[in-house]
Amino acid sequence: MKYFKIYLLFWLVFPVLSNSQVLNIEKERLDQDTLSDFKIKLVTDLKLYNRSGGENDRNKGMDFSFDVSAIYEPGKHAYIFIAELDYERSNGIGLLDFGYAHGRVNWLAENKLSYETFAQISYDNSRGLDRRTVFGANLRYQLVNDNHFSVYLGSGIMQESEDWQHPYNDEIISSNILKSTNYLNVQYNINEMLNLNNVVYYQAGLDDKLWRNRIQNWLILNTKITKTLSLKNSFVLAYEDKPIVPITKFIYTLKTGFAINL
Repeated sequence: MKYFKIYLLFWLVFPVLSNSQVLNIEKERLDQDTLSDFKIKLVTDLKLYNRSGGENDRNKGMDFSFDVSAIYEPGKHAYIFIAELDYERSNGIGLLDFGYAHGRVNWLAENKLSYETFAQISYDNSRGLDRRTVFGANLRYQLVNDNHFSVYLGSGIMQESEDWQHPYNDEIISSNILKSTNYLNVQYNINEMLNLNNVVYYQAGLDDKLWRNRIQNWLILNTKITKTLSLKNSFVLAYEDKPIVPITKFIYTLKTGFAINL
C-alpha cells in the first residue's frame, strides 16, 4: 500500500509531462515471470470496414498495427529490440503511416548503476517526418527495486538527424541536433495478473537558433489472461514546444490490444 500511494503521488505530479517520437524502450514492457533468457511479445490488430452515410456514399478503410518487443539476457548484459508499425487508410487516402525500429544494449543490466547504448530509425508520414535516425548512450540508475515496485532513472546524450516535409509546400527541412535524453520509469506489479508501468521522457536539444524541448508521458497497463496471452492498454501524452515544421505540438494516443508472449 505504501508503494501504491507513492505511485499515485507520482501520477498526480507528472501527468503534464508528456511526443510520440520518444520511444518507450523499457524492458518492463515484457512479462517478468519467465526464467527464459529470451523473451518476446507480439501485439497486432487489423480492422477492415465498409461504412457509409448513404447508398452511393461508400466509406472503405483499413487499420493495421503491429508491435514487437524482445529482450535477450544471456548473462550480465541485456539486448533489447522494439518495433512498431501503424497504418490507416480510408477511401484510398492514407490517414496514418507511422513506424520505428529501436535497438538497445543495457550493459551490466543487473547492477544498480548500468550503461546503455542505442540506435533508432523511424518515420511518420502522416506528420511529415520522412526519416529520423538516432544514436546515443546514457546511464541508468536503479533507485528502487523489489518484487512489487521499481523506479529507474536514465540520463545521457544522443545525436538526432531528421528530414521533415513542410505541411504547406514541398520544401524538405533537415536537422541534425545533439540532445540530452532523460527518463523516469515507475513500475508497479499490482498482483500476479496486473502490471502498471509509467515512463516520463524528457529530451532537450540546442541548435544554432533555439532550445527545443520534447516531453512524453507513457502509461501502460498489462492484464494477464493466460500464460501466453495478455491484454495491453497504453495511453501516451506528448508535447514538443518548437517542432522543426509547423505541426500540432500536443498529441495523444490511446491503444488497446492483445499481446502474445513467446
